[in-house]
Amino acid sequence: MPVQSMGKLTVLEAIQTWRNEVDIDKEPTNGSTRRCLATADEVEDAFEAIKTVRYMQPTHLEGKCASLTLTAYNAGHSLGGAVWKIRSPTSGTVVIALDWNHNRERHLDGTILLSSSSGPGAPSSGSGSDAVRRPDLLITEIERGLVVNTRRKDRDAALIDLVHTTIQAGNSLLFPIDASARLLELMVLLDQHWAYAYPHARFPLCLISRTGKEVIERSRTYMEWMTREWATKANETIEATQDQKRNPQQRGARNAVASSPLDFKYVKVFSSVQAMDEAIPQDQARVVLAVPPSMTHGPSRRLLSRFASNPNDVVVLIGRGEQGSLCRQLWDAWNANQTKGFAWTAGKLGHPVVPNTKLRFELQSKVPLEGEELRAHLEAEQAERDRLAQQRALLARSRRRLEADEDDSDSDSDSDVDAENDEAVYDVATTTAEPGGALRKRPYGVAFAEPPAGGMGDTNQLSYDIYLKGNASRATSFFGSSSTEGPFGLGVRYRLFPAIERKRMVDTFGEVTDIARWLSRRRAVEAAETVDPLSADAASAAEAARKKMVAEEAARAAAIPSKYITEDVTLKLSCRVAFIEMSGLNDGRALKTLIPQLHPRRLVMVNGDTRTNEDMTAVLGAIKSLTAEVYAPRWMESVQIGQVTNAFTVQLGEALLSGLQLSRFEEFEVAHVRALVRRSATEDEVTVLESESAIAAAEDGEESGSKVLTDLTESGIVRSIESTVQASRVAVPGAGDVGGTLFIGDLKLSTLKSLLGHPPYRLNADFAGEGMLVCAPAGAKAGTLGSEAVTVQKRGKGRIVVEGNVGKSFGLVRGAVYGLHARVAGGAAAGTSSAEAAEEA
Repeated sequence: MPVQSMGKLTVLEAIQTWRNEVDIDKEPTNGSTRRCLATADEVEDAFEAIKTVRYMQPTHLEGKCASLTLTAYNAGHSLGGAVWKIRSPTSGTVVIALDWNHNRERHLDGTILLSSSSGPGAPSSGSGSDAVRRPDLLITEIERGLVVNTRRKDRDAALIDLVHTTIQAGNSLLFPIDASARLLELMVLLDQHWAYAYPHARFPLCLISRTGKEVIERSRTYMEWMTREWATKANETIEATQDQKRNPQQRGARNAVASSPLDFKYVKVFSSVQAMDEAIPQDQARVVLAVPPSMTHGPSRRLLSRFASNPNDVVVLIGRGEQGSLCRQLWDAWNANQTKGFAWTAGKLGHPVVPNTKLRFELQSKVPLEGEELRAHLEAEQAERDRLAQQRALLARSRRRLEADEDDSDSDSDSDVDAENDEAVYDVATTTAEPGGALRKRPYGVAFAEPPAGGMGDTNQLSYDIYLKGNASRATSFFGSSSTEGPFGLGVRYRLFPAIERKRMVDTFGEVTDIARWLSRRRAVEAAETVDPLSADAASAAEAARKKMVAEEAARAAAIPSKYITEDVTLKLSCRVAFIEMSGLNDGRALKTLIPQLHPRRLVMVNGDTRTNEDMTAVLGAIKSLTAEVYAPRWMESVQIGQVTNAFTVQLGEALLSGLQLSRFEEFEVAHVRALVRRSATEDEVTVLESESAIAAAEDGEESGSKVLTDLTESGIVRSIESTVQASRVAVPGAGDVGGTLFIGDLKLSTLKSLLGHPPYRLNADFAGEGMLVCAPAGAKAGTLGSEAVTVQKRGKGRIVVEGNVGKSFGLVRGAVYGLHARVAGGAAAGTSSAEAAEEA
């Protein structure tokens, strides 16, 4: 929900700012600078089509992806940022973790990947942190693989010290910032500093953003998506608000309501630079947060030309910006003027510098017309209005003529019912073109008459003569014969005056009501009704207010005659430039630490350059426990993951189900199956997976069953699949004809130690060295400890050795080891296939 709501505000901020500076509709279509910007309505429709989900909410996709399940987990970095997990019943699990942050911030918790890095053998609690471990494929971004983040404590201290020193000296600071993602973190930090250092708000803290007010209001409704402490505080605030409504005299409720961390009491929001200049004098010291961070357009680009000329003002960059942007040019100038040996990738802060370099860029804007341009524009508009008014008058006159003809036809049909089929309409104006002066018959009436040669502007349309443009109809009466024709025949009747008699439509109940008129009136009344603030939620009310504000602003902008101009600006960068990174992203240390702990079976690293790819591949390749399938593709390079496999749907037979011995392993129930595939007689039936005895009985003998297995093997259906868990064959007495038991799971000695201290074991267990646990009965004497002690060791990968004299203690320890695994009887065949990853007791 935060991404859908605040992401829409971010996009609207960008397109509205661009459209206020560039005439998008009149840009050249053949150049490379053509901008493809959506309209506000298109953005609204696009974001309304987004289906929102919550963290750890499995979402089953539809259509061609009907078999896939999509789940989102907290990624940190931004409000609503997600790590996505895609689960397929045939292809396994894919985890996509691109932008994520392992550090906790003021308003956001760290990513779920940090809490899930306890190792693949840790007992599962069924929480979201365990759901992203051991994926079949992990896709992550390594763009910052060679970067070391600065400690948050040092970063915040340097930023606050820079702000305090600058504004105390009477100078200003400019922070290019994005519209929503990183805006909240910086605003919370500065607002808290203002509350501590400048409680009387001597220095303005300004935010220039068209959607800034709504971003702040929306953020207050999404506190449950932020840190746990803020979510708890939000619940307390809601309860306090309800208590205050019930009891206005309750002082505690007022205090709780006023203690929201997103109140931002000292932040003043302005929609433009002009609005800020009207409210605050330009020579007053201030801190300005302006969008966008790249300074490609908008208020931050315009303010740079103002700040650059003052050597005491400071432009603080919180990110490097996109390649080729104005922000990247400033960062390059800052980095080039640092001391020798300085590297921002090593976690160092650096110091503000005065680059003294020249910048050349275009400054685009929309300005109102003045002087002769305004006069010419108004005259053109007046001429266009006159032309449209004349055209509307002509159309209205044509409609009145049509109504008059219809009324005349009605009266003729009432008086001359017998001659209705003989009536014809003539055009006298065209008789001279006809040989012999005969009338040309025009059977479709005036409404379908040919247009005059003069078009809509012909003066003949505005004049009348006695024949009303020659329209005539033939009438049969005693003055003339019905066969008389011609322009002077007595049977031809003319209309003398342009008078139109409007008739009212009546029926049995009186005058007919115009229903369309009342329906349009009803729609207008419903549109004018306001939303009840008590019944509508805060988000709907804010959305309605924003749409109304945007419509009013667009109407005001359209009413002012304006033009688009482009200025070529060349200035010397005389102000100080500082760089304090607040991007809220992971660094190389987090990548090299968390990726091995997630234990992916395959790893794809994207967005890294050649040096980063080589470094990450070398570091991760040296870890023996990590998979060898590590890919670092270049830009637009495709890689093939895994191999092509075939999936088939089978149905478990009744005899097989009745003989299963299920054993619980974490949240799963597993059983060892030894069965054959029985083909159906027809293709419509589902193939059945049945036990060997049932197959032999159905096929009348052991030979038939062997034949089925041989055919399936030759066709490639029966294949060897790598097990997804660590399995082994452990020799246990009394296993019967099978000769072994399948053990599933992994053992942690710390978990075993904790288990042995509780009933029914009650054994003392201590670590005697790395990878060795010594167990002895409680109260055992020092002299007899060697005979009763039992040691448990993990030797190599997947090997557990339990040593000790046969006795009660040995049986208890062995039972505890067995209890930490899922035991499935009949695992001889499966155990031998996983001998390298076996756990032996």
